[in-house]
Amino acid sequence: MNLNTVKTFRHEVYQSFKQAKDALFNLLDALASEDRAQSLPELSLSPHFQRKWPSIYEALEDGRIEGDELQKVFVNHLPTRSPFPLIAVDGSSIARAKARTSADRSAQHVHNLPESAKPVTYGWQFSTVVALPEKPSGWTYILSQRRVETSTTALQMACQQLSELAAQLPKETIALLDRGYDSAWLWCQLSSLPIKGSLI
Repeated sequence: MNLNTVKTFRHEVYQSFKQAKDALFNLLDALASEDRAQSLPELSLSPHFQRKWPSIYEALEDGRIEGDELQKVFVNHLPTRSPFPLIAVDGSSIARAKARTSADRSAQHVHNLPESAKPVTYGWQFSTVVALPEKPSGWTYILSQRRVETSTTALQMACQQLSELAAQLPKETIALLDRGYDSAWLWCQLSSLPIKGSLI
């Protein structure tokens, strides 16, 4: 990736920030660069965070990001893949079993048994759409990530995300989902979209 592309990408990301823009952008740089900080106070001491520690809290409390604009930036800078782009949708959970005051927690399935003592915990579920790299890699490219609220399901959220992204993606795009998604329901909801899909 050349330097001009990086500059353009950073500028467009910055433009999607609507409030506390500088604090948010500096926090983003610090989070992307710092590998040792374990807390917000430690992050504020990072050489990658050029502002003073109150700016972290300003970014988190006052910062506003226009999600639709940011998503368009990600799609516009989507790495090219031949002969056709592949995207994948999957859900993941963040356990917050002891966070009783956190809003909208729900029961979440826990993987990696028997290391996890119980197969269920409480926390939040997220639905993520990623662009798959051309060569196998530990890196991925997130196009959309949304929290699955208790008033909806991961299937409905995946449908919403794909519907929003379809008009912005190349028509040759293929969406991959695992077999946990209801293929008949998805087909009924998404059959008019220009992208193709497959359950794996």
